[in-house]
Amino acid sequence: MQTLHKLKYQPPLQKSGFAPQSKSFRTTWELERCFAVIGIQVKAVQITPGELSGTFDIYGSSSLPIFSLHTNQGLVVEGDRNPQMTIVGLEQTDNIALHRVRGETLNPSSIHGFSSRIKDAYFQMSPGAHTTMAIFKKQRLQDLALIHGETRLVDCLDHQNSLHLQPEHFQQLKTLLRPNSRTDGELQESLIESALMECFHPEIYLGSSNGESTHQAQLMRDMLLWGLENPNNAIKLDDLSAIIFASRSSLVQNCRSTFGMGPMSLMKNIRLGQVQLALNHPEIRKSIGCTSVRSISAHYGFQSRNHFARDYRLFFGETPSQTLQRSEAPGISAQSVSVAHSPQIAMALR
Repeated sequence: MQTLHKLKYQPPLQKSGFAPQSKSFRTTWELERCFAVIGIQVKAVQITPGELSGTFDIYGSSSLPIFSLHTNQGLVVEGDRNPQMTIVGLEQTDNIALHRVRGETLNPSSIHGFSSRIKDAYFQMSPGAHTTMAIFKKQRLQDLALIHGETRLVDCLDHQNSLHLQPEHFQQLKTLLRPNSRTDGELQESLIESALMECFHPEIYLGSSNGESTHQAQLMRDMLLWGLENPNNAIKLDDLSAIIFASRSSLVQNCRSTFGMGPMSLMKNIRLGQVQLALNHPEIRKSIGCTSVRSISAHYGFQSRNHFARDYRLFFGETPSQTLQRSEAPGISAQSVSVAHSPQIAMALR
């Protein structure tokens, strides 16, 4: 089997015409639309306090797009995987304290997200994270494995979702998944595929995980989903315990270890996030029939104006009125990102 450091330089292939793109986001709603560009429908929740700021970059080649996500805040992303694609992701930084993949803590030097069995997406990012993910057509890696006689790769894609790599191989792959203006997109694609073929070899990885959710992970996901699906319901811990079918102590302990806060704080932060989205986006205000800070906060279950204003300012670093005023300012509007803005990605997945 050919190893990465033995690959010989090849003359640059013909340019694929793939134009890199970059989008910034400052709300989770904008981040969700960035994911929609690559055909993934998700919901995102901010879990650490402070103004959200991040970038979503797409580069690589038309047949192997790579997306790169920077965030200054902790985020949870939940949704559905695109059945047409296989994604291999890794973290470029050492900021993994709050990282989770399907509820499991992230090992350093690991790749994840590629299981062909799992149909949904559920991961968590730490503040200051920089995650990169290579997007393959679903059949591409399996075809490569069969061409090179690496049937173990097919088995790994079927049964595993994370691999803990030897540090030197992880570093090689991490470098290849960064944008490289000196390497042709199609040449970089070939190098990435060769590196992955090597990384999936049993002699290279140190451990693996099949991505099956533990009871704790599923409990926390159920609680998060309930909060997202019921954002205008202020709930007490006893009621949440009854809905999730878990004891108060279990909810508190597991929520603190997973999200770094108690369940009531998480539920409140989800509702604060919904208020912020409505204040930032006129189309959301129109859909819920609310236009003022007071009516929007009441819609999402905040009854005390003073407590709401204090909590909002502490979490987002500005007052709700400032958020609304920025949204209404002439010439200033939240970014709108759609798949139509990225026909290259849509073509790559056909």
